Amino acid sequence: MKNLRYITILLGSAFFFVGMNTLHAQLKDGLVAYWPLDEVQGSKTPELVNGYDMELTNLSAEDVVEGRIGNAFSFSNEKQTLLSRVHDEADQLPANKHDSHTISMWSKVDGNGQNDLRLFSEANTGNSNPLFNIGTDSGGASGSMDFYIRQSGWPTVNHIKSSAEPYDGEWHHVVFVQEEGERRVYVDGELDDVTLEAKPEGAFNVNDTTIGGILRSSASHWVTGLIDDVAIWNRALSDDEAAELHAEGLASIFPSLGNGLVAYWPLDEVQGSKTPELVNGYDMELTNLSAEDVVEGRIGNAFSFSNEKQTLLSRVHDEADQLPANKHDSHTISMWSKVDGNGQNDLRLFSEANTGNSNPLFNIGTDSGGASGSMDFYIRQSGWPTVNHIKSSAEPYDGEWHHVVFVQEEGERRVYVDGELDDVTLEAKPEGAFNVNDTTIGGILRSSASHWVTGLIDDVAIWNRALSDDEVGSLFANGVPTGMKKKLPLEIRTFDAEFPAVASGGNAILNWDASADAILYVEPKALLDAEYSQDGIVNSVSQFGVGSIEVTLKETTTFTLKAVRGNETVEGTMTVEVISGVGDGWVLLDNFESRALGSINGQGGWQNPEGTAIVVDADGNKALGFDGQNDLNALQLRSLKVPEGTKATVFLRLATLDDDASDGEVNALFGLTEKPIRFVGDFNNDAGPLVRLRKPEGFSPITLNSRNGVGNDYTIGDSAVDFGSVSNIWIDVENKSNEEGDVYSVYIAEEGQAGRVVVFENFVSDRNPAGTVDLGKPKADLLSLLVMSSNLNAGVGNLLFDDIYISIGKFLDTVPTASAFGGAAGPEIVIHSSRASGAGFSFEWNSSVGSIYKVERRGTLNFPWQIIADTYPAGGAVADNTSFTDPDLGSAAIYRVAQLESPPLFFDDFESGATGWSASDLGESGTEWELGKPTNGPGEAHSPTRAYGTGLTKDYGDYTDVYLVSPVIDLTGLDNARLEFWSYRDCEPAFEGELTDACQVWILDEDGEYLNDVPIWIRGGEAKQWRLEKGKIPAEGLGQKIRLEFSFSSDGGQDNGPQSGWFIDDIAITTK
Repeated sequence: MKNLRYITILLGSAFFFVGMNTLHAQLKDGLVAYWPLDEVQGSKTPELVNGYDMELTNLSAEDVVEGRIGNAFSFSNEKQTLLSRVHDEADQLPANKHDSHTISMWSKVDGNGQNDLRLFSEANTGNSNPLFNIGTDSGGASGSMDFYIRQSGWPTVNHIKSSAEPYDGEWHHVVFVQEEGERRVYVDGELDDVTLEAKPEGAFNVNDTTIGGILRSSASHWVTGLIDDVAIWNRALSDDEAAELHAEGLASIFPSLGNGLVAYWPLDEVQGSKTPELVNGYDMELTNLSAEDVVEGRIGNAFSFSNEKQTLLSRVHDEADQLPANKHDSHTISMWSKVDGNGQNDLRLFSEANTGNSNPLFNIGTDSGGASGSMDFYIRQSGWPTVNHIKSSAEPYDGEWHHVVFVQEEGERRVYVDGELDDVTLEAKPEGAFNVNDTTIGGILRSSASHWVTGLIDDVAIWNRALSDDEVGSLFANGVPTGMKKKLPLEIRTFDAEFPAVASGGNAILNWDASADAILYVEPKALLDAEYSQDGIVNSVSQFGVGSIEVTLKETTTFTLKAVRGNETVEGTMTVEVISGVGDGWVLLDNFESRALGSINGQGGWQNPEGTAIVVDADGNKALGFDGQNDLNALQLRSLKVPEGTKATVFLRLATLDDDASDGEVNALFGLTEKPIRFVGDFNNDAGPLVRLRKPEGFSPITLNSRNGVGNDYTIGDSAVDFGSVSNIWIDVENKSNEEGDVYSVYIAEEGQAGRVVVFENFVSDRNPAGTVDLGKPKADLLSLLVMSSNLNAGVGNLLFDDIYISIGKFLDTVPTASAFGGAAGPEIVIHSSRASGAGFSFEWNSSVGSIYKVERRGTLNFPWQIIADTYPAGGAVADNTSFTDPDLGSAAIYRVAQLESPPLFFDDFESGATGWSASDLGESGTEWELGKPTNGPGEAHSPTRAYGTGLTKDYGDYTDVYLVSPVIDLTGLDNARLEFWSYRDCEPAFEGELTDACQVWILDEDGEYLNDVPIWIRGGEAKQWRLEKGKIPAEGLGQKIRLEFSFSSDGGQDNGPQSGWFIDDIAITTK
C-alpha cells in the first residue's frame, strides 16, 4: 500500500493541505511574505512565498548568525546595514497597501541607548513624507517599541510607545496587526495595552519595505541587534493566531526540515517537456520520457526509467542556482527508488557532472559488477583521490521500494538506507570547488547522456545543509515537507537559434525557455507565420514556457523575446546571420563567423568535453582548429539530424595552412555519429560513418582512412592531403537500419580543382548494433557532426575546418560556397629609390628571390594603365630588391608593380622527349618505365600526348622493381619547394594496412644518393583517373641540386588480376 503523507490541492500559487487543523489552515491564509533570514544568496536574502527577496546593504554571509529559529541577521548602526525591497505596483507589498495586515518578527535588540532607530519600516523612495516605523524608544531610555506613522493630511502617530519592553537585549516576538484600519500590538503572544490611532481613509503612499532601518531616497536610522523570521499577511491575525505564531512560529507552514531545502522533485507529473521542481523552479528536462512513464510511486507518482529507451531527467544549472548539490560543502540528497541492481552493472540513479568536461563526476548507482543490490558510489575530479566504486553494506537496489539519503557535512560523507546509518566508509571531499554543473536522475549527463538505469525513482530532494540522524529518520517516515510554493522570478532562461546562421531564403528555428506564467512575444512579428504576426504572441507554440518557431530569413535579423507578467517585463535578444550565395539544397551548419574566438565549447550546439577545440582567425577567416591532443568535439544536429532511412551529404572544407607543422603527427576524425559525446576513446571503433586524417611523425602527407564494416581495420584511401592546401570534402551517407549499417562514400577535391575524386565508395560504417551497457544500443538517427583530434596534432594551425554544410534527403556533389581561405599574403610591394637619368626613369622595390613582376605605367590619373614589362625580371628576382628603368619617360608618369605567380623551377611534360631522365630495372618481370602515348591504363597522357608509364601497352608483372630518375634540378638558395605531378594508378591494394605494390617518390642528391630515409610520396591501390599529386621537398633537399626518383615495385601475385600499373606526367617543382 502506498504511504500517503497528506493530500495536496493546488490553488493559485500556494499548496493547501487537507487534514491539518483549522488553525494551521487559517494561519497560512493571506501570508504574502516570509523572510526566514537564514542565508545570503548572492546580493539578497530569499523570501519564500512570492519571491520578494531583499537586497543586502553592507551585509554579507558573515552577518548571518545563530538566531531564534535557525539563523538570523546581525544588524549594525555603525556599519549602516539594511535589508530592503522597492516594490512593483503588482506586488502584494508593502503591508500598508492593505487596510488589514499583520507584521510579525523576532528580535534581540537592546533599545537602551539606541534612540529612535528602526527594526521595520515602510517608506517611499521618491517622497520623504510617508513613513511607517517600528523602532526603538525615541528617547533611547527604555526597551519599549516606538511607533511612528505619518503621511501628509493624516494625524501622525508620533512616537507612541508600548507598555511591554521587548527591546531589552533578549529574544522577543512582536506582532503588529491592523484590522480595517484599527491597530493593535502583541508582545510574546500577549496583547499590549498601547493605543495607536486608527489609519485614516485613503491610500498609504509607501513603496518599499525595509528591515534594520529606513529607506527613503537614502537609508537612515540603522539599528544594532539581531532580527529573525519576519513575515507579513494581507489580513489581520486573531489573538489565538498571534499566540500560536509566538509559540510555534511558522513551522506548520515551513517545517524545520524545510530549512535549507533547495530542490524537490516529487516526480508526479509531466508539464510539457519538463517535470516541475517545487522550491526554486529548477524543473528538469525530459529525455525519452513522457506522461506514459509516470506510474504509481512510493509517494504519489514516480517516473519509470529504462536503459533500453535511454531515459533521463536533467538540468544544466545557471551560476546563480543553488544547485548542483556539490557546490555546497554541506548538503543532503534524498530519494526513493525501486530498482533491481542485479545485472545492472554501473548504472546511475543520481548524478552530477559537467556538460563541458567529462572528468568531474558524482554518482550514486548500481553495483559496478552488477552482482548485488548495493549502492555504488563513484566520485572523481582531477587532482582529487577517487571514490572508486565503493559499495554500501545495505542493498537498497533489490527490486523493492527503499529510501536512500546521502549526507555530506563539511566534506565528511555518510549514507542512510531506510532511515538507518550505513557502515560504508567514503573518503571525505578534498578542499576546493567541485566543478560539476548539472544534476540528473536516471543516468549521467556530460556532453551527452549515458549509464541509464532501469527502475522506478520517486521524491528526489536536495538540501544545502547536512541533515541530522533524527531529520533523516523523519524524512524516511514522513517524506519531504512541502509548504508554500513561492512565486518564482520572471525570467527568460534561454533564447537562441538552433544554428547561428542560415543561407538566404533558408529557415531558422528559434527556441526559448521562459517563465511558464508569462505572456511571450517575439519581434519582429512580421517574420512570423500569419497566426502569430498580428501581435507576436507565441504562447500557443509554448508548453509551460518552453517553445520554438520556424522563420524564413532573407537578411541578417536580430530577434527579441519579451516575457510579460503583470507590469513585469524581461527581454532577451539574439541574432541570426544570413549567408548569401549558398548553392541549392545546402543547409549551413557552421562557418564560425558568428562564433567567439577561443574555445568552441558551449557555443551553440558545440560540445567539447575533452581537450580544447578552438575558433581561430586565419587571415580574417574564422575556422575551427585544435589546441593540442585528444580534443573531443561535436556539433548537435538537432532538427538537422539524419533519420534512419534517409540520405544526406555533409560538406566541409579542410585547410592545412601551417607549413611548419608538416613534420608533426596528425590524427583527427570527422563525420557523423549517434554516439554520446563523452570520451575520445569512445570513437576508436563502433562510431559511425567517419573519416580519420592520419600522418605519423616525420615527413609524409596526410592520408584519409575509413573503416568498412564493424570490427574491421582502417582502409587507407588513395588520396592524401598535402600541407599548405585547402580541400573540399563530401561524405554521402545513407542511414540504413542498425542491422544493415550506414552506407557511405567519401570524395575530395583540392580547392579550385575541377571535378572530385572518389576516396571511399559504398563503405559500411562500423556502428555496432549490439551497443554497450553504459552507452546503450545505437540510436537509429545520426545525431552529431564529429570534428575531433585523437592523440597528438602538430600545432593549432595544423588542421582547420570551415564551411560545414549538410543536405538532408539527397546526395549533392556541388560546392555550397566559395572558400574564404586566402592563404598567406605576400609582402607588400613598396616602390622606392627613384631617380631620373639619361637612360630614363629608374626605381626599385622590395622583392622575393625567384619572384616575377608586372610593371605598368600611365601618364595621369585619368589615363588607362599600360603594361611596360609583363614578366620582369627574366628568370625571376635574384635579390631582395629589384630595379627597373623606363627609357620612355615623358613629362610625367605614374607606375605600379604587381607580383605574379612564379614559374616552375622545373617542368617537364615529356613532349620533347626525356632529356636527362634515366630508367632502370632491378626486378624479374621485364616491366620497364616507358615513354610515349599510353594505350593501356589511362589510354592517353595527361597533356598533351606523351607520358611515362610502367608499360604503355601491357600490364605490369610480378616482382617488378623499376626506377625513373630525373635530370638535376637546382634548388640552390631556396628554403621552400614543392613537387607537383599528375598520376594514374592501377595497382594491387594494401593488405592489412601494408602496401604490397608501391608507387614512391624519393629525393636524391645530384650524384644519385638518397637524401632521407623515407619517400616524400607513397601510394598503392587504385586511382584510375589522372589526378594532381603533391609533396613537399624536405629540408634535406633544399639549398642544393637534387634529382627525383619515381620507383614502382610489386610482390609475387596480383590478387585483383592483371593491372596496368603507374603512369606519370607533367612533373613540376614550384615555390608555391
